[in-house]
Amino acid sequence: MLTLGQAAKEVGRSKTALTNAIKSGRLSANKLDDGSYSIDPSELFRVYSPVDPVVAGKHVHTLTTYVNPTGHIQTELLRDLIEQVKSERDDLRKRLDDTESSRQRMELELTRLTLLLTHQSTPKTQIKEKNTLFNKIFKKDYH
Repeated sequence: MLTLGQAAKEVGRSKTALTNAIKSGRLSANKLDDGSYSIDPSELFRVYSPVDPVVAGKHVHTLTTYVNPTGHIQTELLRDLIEQVKSERDDLRKRLDDTESSRQRMELELTRLTLLLTHQSTPKTQIKEKNTLFNKIFKKDYH
C-alpha cells in the first residue's frame, strides 16, 4: 500500500490531483483514521501510468485512460493537450496581432519617409517677389 505522497511520485501527479481523483470516484483508496489515504498500487496504475524513472524530475504526461461512472472512456492526456493547444493558439493570435500592428506602423513610417524624400520644395531664389508697397519701400533690389 502507498501513501498519497508516494502514489503521487509514482505517477508524476500532485497529491491534490490524486485527492480529487479519489473524491470523484475515479481512484479507489482507503481513508485511514488519521485522515490520510492508503492506495493500492494496482488501483493506482489502473488509473494512471507510472512515470518513467529515466525522466524523473520532469513532469511527463503519459496516456492515462479510465472509465468514469457513466461508462465513457476519458483521456486526461487529451484534456491536457487541448489546454496546451488553446494556450499556444492564444499566444499565436497575440503575436499575429502584434506583428500586424507593427507592420501597419512600419507602412506609415515608410509612406512618411517617401514623402519626405520626394517632396520638391521651390528654392527661395525662384520665388518671385510680389510688387507690393512694402517691397517697394524697404527692398533695395527690387526688380
